[in-house]
Amino acid sequence: MSKAVQPAMTEGEEAADYRRRERAWQDADGYRLLDKPYETAGSAAVFYRQWDRLLPEIRRAPAGILIEVGCGKGHFLRHLRDRLDAGPRQLVGIDISRAVYSLPPAGLAGVQADGEVLPFRDACASCIVYDGALHHLIDYRGALRDAVRVLAPGGVLVIFEPVSSRFTQLAHRLLDPLVFKKVVYESPIDIRYKRDFDHGALGKILRDFGLRSREERSDFAAYPFTGCYASSPFARSARFMRMLMRLEDAIDRLPLLGSLARAFAWRLTIVAHKPNRA
Repeated sequence: MSKAVQPAMTEGEEAADYRRRERAWQDADGYRLLDKPYETAGSAAVFYRQWDRLLPEIRRAPAGILIEVGCGKGHFLRHLRDRLDAGPRQLVGIDISRAVYSLPPAGLAGVQADGEVLPFRDACASCIVYDGALHHLIDYRGALRDAVRVLAPGGVLVIFEPVSSRFTQLAHRLLDPLVFKKVVYESPIDIRYKRDFDHGALGKILRDFGLRSREERSDFAAYPFTGCYASSPFARSARFMRMLMRLEDAIDRLPLLGSLARAFAWRLTIVAHKPNRA
């Protein structure tokens, strides 16, 4: 007797299926990986430096609620709490996984919810941050539209994402089989939808939603050596990583060489401002 052929999923059904898979993966494998980048001194120094570069933009936001979408266990929010010193600010994390339950014991507010539809009222947040989380959302355009709804007039939206370029794609093809032998660091949505995520279109999307934005590329030397979730041998040495970060800073200050180096950048920062009401 022949097997019945299952009907193909519609686009919406497939997306819903992958959202379920993503949550299960984040609750299991993703949860176990969240502490990995901070377990070695070298990689931790690189990630803390990345966060410190975002602090001036966050400080310029009006006092009020700061929401991190895709907060995981709250590493970034704890770093912000320790470093922010400009006015009262309530820090809130939202994540689809059980990792968000790590926030209240650390004195932070946490909400378990889907980052595509934020469970907050209109114009309630002074700042919204995506620290490498936006590409985990299938409908990232819709997610940004909802973030703009939640953002108060005069508020700041900060997006910090991996760069996908010919150079980084080639590097991943060559290095991932060696570095990530025992670690599956890509989530189901990463694997299925990564080609649909267009980081180069984010600025236009934000402009379509009425926000003014600017962007810059960074992290062309130290970050690739961290191994991130795989803890590369280089990541153990804070001294080596700090040397690479000083080299980055020196090159970045040179107009021609800095522009060339940024063509090989691994990270993209976009800062957008929601206009004040007329």
